[in-house]
Amino acid sequence: MILNLSGCALTSGVTTAPVEVNQRFNVSYIQVLVMVKNALKTEQVQFEKALINKDTIRLKGNYPDGRVIQFVISKIGNSGSNITVLADTGGIGKKDAQKVLATILQYSKQGK
Repeated sequence: MILNLSGCALTSGVTTAPVEVNQRFNVSYIQVLVMVKNALKTEQVQFEKALINKDTIRLKGNYPDGRVIQFVISKIGNSGSNITVLADTGGIGKKDAQKVLATILQYSKQGK
Protein backbone atom coordinates (compact mmCIF):
# COMPACT_ATOMS: atom_id res chain seq x y z
CA MET A 1 0.00 0.00 0.00
CA ILE A 2 1.38 3.40 -0.98
CA LEU A 3 0.12 6.57 0.69
CA ASN A 4 0.99 9.84 -1.03
CA LEU A 5 0.54 12.93 1.15
CA SER A 6 2.14 15.35 -1.29
CA GLY A 7 0.28 18.63 -1.18
CA CYS A 8 -1.89 17.57 1.76
CA ALA A 9 -1.97 18.95 5.26
CA LEU A 10 -3.02 16.95 8.28
CA THR A 11 -4.54 18.86 11.15
CA SER A 12 -5.99 17.84 14.45
CA GLY A 13 -8.65 19.54 16.48
CA VAL A 14 -11.43 21.83 15.38
CA THR A 15 -10.77 24.39 12.68
CA THR A 16 -12.84 27.54 12.38
CA ALA A 17 -13.22 30.24 9.79
CA PRO A 18 -11.41 33.53 10.38
CA VAL A 19 -13.27 36.35 12.10
CA GLU A 20 -14.19 39.20 9.74
CA VAL A 21 -15.00 42.77 10.74
CA ASN A 22 -16.13 45.10 7.92
CA GLN A 23 -16.55 48.85 7.47
CA ARG A 24 -17.51 50.91 4.43
CA PHE A 25 -16.01 54.37 3.86
CA ASN A 26 -16.96 57.17 1.47
CA VAL A 27 -13.34 57.83 0.56
CA SER A 28 -10.99 56.31 -2.02
CA TYR A 29 -9.31 53.06 -1.18
CA ILE A 30 -5.91 54.76 -1.28
CA GLN A 31 -7.13 57.12 1.48
CA VAL A 32 -8.25 54.07 3.50
CA LEU A 33 -4.77 52.60 3.05
CA VAL A 34 -3.28 55.78 4.55
CA MET A 35 -5.76 55.59 7.47
CA VAL A 36 -4.79 51.94 8.11
CA LYS A 37 -1.10 52.82 7.98
CA ASN A 38 -1.53 55.67 10.48
CA ALA A 39 -3.76 53.64 12.80
CA LEU A 40 -1.43 50.67 12.91
CA LYS A 41 1.49 52.76 14.09
CA THR A 42 -0.31 52.75 17.45
CA GLU A 43 -0.93 48.98 17.27
CA GLN A 44 2.75 48.05 16.81
CA VAL A 45 2.08 45.86 13.77
CA GLN A 46 5.00 45.08 11.50
CA PHE A 47 3.93 44.48 7.91
CA GLU A 48 4.90 41.18 6.35
CA LYS A 49 3.25 41.58 2.96
CA ALA A 50 1.27 44.05 0.85
CA LEU A 51 -0.37 43.19 -2.46
CA ILE A 52 -1.75 46.21 -4.31
CA ASN A 53 -3.98 45.72 -7.34
CA LYS A 54 -6.19 48.09 -9.30
CA ASP A 55 -9.28 47.52 -7.12
CA THR A 56 -7.96 45.68 -4.05
CA ILE A 57 -5.21 46.08 -1.48
CA ARG A 58 -4.31 43.14 0.76
CA LEU A 59 -2.11 43.66 3.80
CA LYS A 60 -0.71 41.13 6.24
CA GLY A 61 1.08 42.04 9.44
CA ASN A 62 2.38 40.59 12.66
CA TYR A 63 2.20 41.77 16.24
CA PRO A 64 5.40 41.51 18.30
CA ASP A 65 3.99 38.39 20.02
CA GLY A 66 3.49 36.62 16.67
CA ARG A 67 -0.25 37.19 16.23
CA VAL A 68 -1.28 37.74 12.59
CA ILE A 69 -3.70 40.35 11.26
CA GLN A 70 -4.85 40.85 7.68
CA PHE A 71 -6.69 43.63 5.88
CA VAL A 72 -8.52 43.66 2.57
CA ILE A 73 -9.33 47.12 1.21
CA SER A 74 -11.70 46.99 -1.78
CA LYS A 75 -12.56 49.80 -4.16
CA ILE A 76 -16.27 50.59 -4.48
CA GLY A 77 -16.72 53.04 -7.33
CA ASN A 78 -14.59 56.18 -7.57
CA SER A 79 -15.05 57.47 -4.05
CA GLY A 80 -15.99 54.51 -1.89
CA SER A 81 -14.18 51.62 -0.30
CA ASN A 82 -14.67 48.73 2.08
CA ILE A 83 -12.18 47.40 4.61
CA THR A 84 -12.28 43.90 6.03
CA VAL A 85 -10.13 43.06 9.04
CA LEU A 86 -9.40 39.33 9.12
CA ALA A 87 -8.40 37.67 12.34
CA ASP A 88 -7.75 34.02 13.00
CA THR A 89 -9.80 32.92 15.99
CA GLY A 90 -6.63 31.43 17.44
CA GLY A 91 -4.83 34.72 16.86
CA ILE A 92 -6.13 38.20 17.61
CA GLY A 93 -9.83 37.37 17.70
CA LYS A 94 -12.90 39.49 17.06
CA LYS A 95 -12.40 41.85 20.02
CA ASP A 96 -8.94 42.89 18.87
CA ALA A 97 -10.08 43.15 15.22
CA GLN A 98 -12.84 45.51 16.33
CA LYS A 99 -10.31 47.54 18.34
CA VAL A 100 -8.08 47.94 15.28
CA LEU A 101 -11.09 48.98 13.18
CA ALA A 102 -12.11 51.53 15.85
CA THR A 103 -8.60 53.01 15.66
CA ILE A 104 -8.91 53.24 11.86
CA LEU A 105 -12.28 54.98 12.28
CA GLN A 106 -10.63 57.57 14.60
CA TYR A 107 -8.11 58.34 11.86
CA SER A 108 -10.92 58.66 9.31
CA LYS A 109 -12.56 61.35 11.48
CA GLN A 110 -9.26 63.23 11.82
CA GLY A 111 -9.00 63.40 8.02
CA LYS A 112 -12.31 65.25 7.68
